[in-house]
Amino acid sequence: MAAVDAFGVNYTKAFKTIPPSFVQSSEYGGPVKAYRDTYEAATLDYPGSIYMFRPAKGLKWTGRGFLMADALGTGVTLSVGTGITGAGVTAVVDKFLAATVLTSAARTELGPIATIDAVGYEFDGQTDVIVTTGVAAATGTIVLCMELM
Repeated sequence: MAAVDAFGVNYTKAFKTIPPSFVQSSEYGGPVKAYRDTYEAATLDYPGSIYMFRPAKGLKWTGRGFLMADALGTGVTLSVGTGITGAGVTAVVDKFLAATVLTSAARTELGPIATIDAVGYEFDGQTDVIVTTGVAAATGTIVLCMELM
C-alpha cells in the first residue's frame, strides 16, 4: 500500500490554497485560557443546574478539561454542558460530559468519545457552562475546569 498524505482543514487553508486563506489564530494555535469554578453543594436537590462560567465570545473548547467532586452521595450523577443562551438556544446538559456517577471522590476527564463533536465548540458570549445533577441530592464540593482558546 502506498503512503498517503492528508491535510487538516486549517493546514489546507494556510498552506495548500492559492492564494492562502486567512486562518484565525483561535483555530491554529493561540493562547489557551483555563476557565475554572468551584461550587459547594449543601444538599443540592436534583435535577439541578449549577452555572459555572460564561466564556467570552469567540473562544473554542480545546477538548480538554476535568470535573472533580467529593463523594456527593449514593447514585449522584453530574454532567457538563451548556445552558440556554441569550439567543434562546436550547440547553445541552451533556455537551462536554455525559452523566457520570460520582458516588466516591473522583476526577473525571471531560470529552469522552461520545462528545467528540463538542471539540472546537465556539462560545457566543451568551452561553453558560453548567453542571447538572441527577438521580439524587448532592452534598460536597464540585470543581470544573475547561481549556479554551
